[in-house]
Amino acid sequence: TWMAENLRTTKYRNGDIIPEVTDTNTWLNLNTGAYCNYEDTKSLDSIATYGRLYNWSAVNDDRKIAPIGWHVPTYDEWIILGNFLGDSLAGDKLKESGTLHWKAPNYGATNETGFTALGGGYRYGYGGVYGYHHKGKEEAWWTVSVDSTNTDLVFHVTIGYNYSMLGGCYCPKRDGFSIRCVKD
Repeated sequence: TWMAENLRTTKYRNGDIIPEVTDTNTWLNLNTGAYCNYEDTKSLDSIATYGRLYNWSAVNDDRKIAPIGWHVPTYDEWIILGNFLGDSLAGDKLKESGTLHWKAPNYGATNETGFTALGGGYRYGYGGVYGYHHKGKEEAWWTVSVDSTNTDLVFHVTIGYNYSMLGGCYCPKRDGFSIRCVKD
């Protein structure tokens, strides 16, 4: 059982506060948990719709970011979900249809699972340009699966407006992605 929306908590399971970090240099140099909102928005409607973005330290904190009875999924749990939905079309079955939260064309989106993936974008650096990227084009979620050959990298999963499958790759721990929890 998967949550039907992205996490938007500002506290760990024990009630400790997760700090909000908007400054890019601070974010890039953190070794502790933090969250941000896409483009640093304060809009409660936007936060309720897309959830928040978290760094790896928040995901991996012993105080647990997921609510009681839930956990941040492994890469293998995402693969099981993708295989169950028919691998090459899994993204379509998870994405909200239409272009309210996705850029056109949003190929094949049916949301037949009720997962309602939205194009919430993410926070990362590409080619030395750090910041927020791909709102309306992609959604990216953390897993708890660390690369066995380079422990500075963690696997994340993506869905895009212009492709039908679940994508993903290893990425730096300083990035900011959404979290979708799985029931224990």
